[in-house]
Amino acid sequence: MSTFWGLLALLIYLQNSKKGIKIVACLVLLSLSILSKPSGIVFPLIIVLLDWFWNNIKNPVDLLKRNVFYLLITLPFIFISFQGEATKTISFEIPILWRPIVWINSLGFYLEKFFIPWNLSPGYGLTFNFLKNNPIYFYSILVGLVAVVAGFVIKRREYWFGLLLLSLGYLPVSNLVTFYYQYWSTVADRYVYFSVIGFAFWISYFASLYLKKYRAYYLIGLGVIFFLFSQKEISKWQDEFSLWQDCIEKYPERIPHPYLGRGMIFESQGNLYSALNDYSKAVTIDSSYYFGYYNRGNINLDLRRYSEAIKDFTRAIQFNPNYVNSYVNRGLCYLELGEYRNSIEDFTKALVLDSLQADVWYSLGDAYFSNKDYSRALSCYLKAKDLGLTEKDLLEKIEQAKKATSQYQ
Repeated sequence: MSTFWGLLALLIYLQNSKKGIKIVACLVLLSLSILSKPSGIVFPLIIVLLDWFWNNIKNPVDLLKRNVFYLLITLPFIFISFQGEATKTISFEIPILWRPIVWINSLGFYLEKFFIPWNLSPGYGLTFNFLKNNPIYFYSILVGLVAVVAGFVIKRREYWFGLLLLSLGYLPVSNLVTFYYQYWSTVADRYVYFSVIGFAFWISYFASLYLKKYRAYYLIGLGVIFFLFSQKEISKWQDEFSLWQDCIEKYPERIPHPYLGRGMIFESQGNLYSALNDYSKAVTIDSSYYFGYYNRGNINLDLRRYSEAIKDFTRAIQFNPNYVNSYVNRGLCYLELGEYRNSIEDFTKALVLDSLQADVWYSLGDAYFSNKDYSRALSCYLKAKDLGLTEKDLLEKIEQAKKATSQYQ
């Protein structure tokens, strides 16, 4: 929807309608675009680009004056958008000095894939850490630099319009600013859905310039080629398993996330040992990947391998001490092993992080009851009841705790 509203705003902007009506209509549509998805903030910038190209406005000051309303309306949305990103669990950030390098590398990467759409994948795993540890994959910088330098050599506005439209189209995920999915990859096909229009403009312009007699055949042939590639890619998105499988087959050693995703599917199917292998592979690739340890701990818990599960949950806590479920599940392991004090400590820590988990109050009650602290067990059971827990034996345990408490008083 964001792209729909944004494109509609661009179309209205290009119409020869009354200025006041056009400004109001564009502002409304731009607002709808940004509200649909924060990445819609690129459309006001594209309006400025269109004004430069379509109306041949060369003076930067004039461009700003002519489009100041469109730019101003984006400011509060930009602030809210970045505040929203900041509230997500982002434990990493590309250093500022590295960002232009990663950006030009991403530009080169997309140009490569546009011209040679080979070995495409739902996930490339080109994280900043992977790039830094494997600098050979920064080779795409050369492609990006060639594209920029070529603009100064060719000196055609059409060239710059296509390149800038392509670049602006994925600006929010260009790596110049931090965004959540950088954790998975600095590049992804889905980042450049709108940017494809800039590439299409490039192709059509140069076809009309250099292939006048054959441009229709060229464009039709190119369309057929891209259609066939698209059909091939669609099969990868038919289900989640196919998606993760493709990532693993093409880039098996880059990032742990595909193994986590496939492992969760195996787990949901009851194929616990295959899931265990995938989670183990995930933490082998990234030894600080707490998702992998946590999920592997869950499998070991299901298999009643409590000591192994405790080790996994402990590692998960080491790398993310604020993840509640790691404490809860480690507490359950300690409870099964009869280490009641350890389980009480873990359940208590989980409730410090989130005091509204009724099932944790219930488990803490079990731990206190097993440790013969009946009054505290009763308090925990009652708290679980107040929070709406509907365990069948909760009322029975409350009565048992009441009876045990009165006997020991």
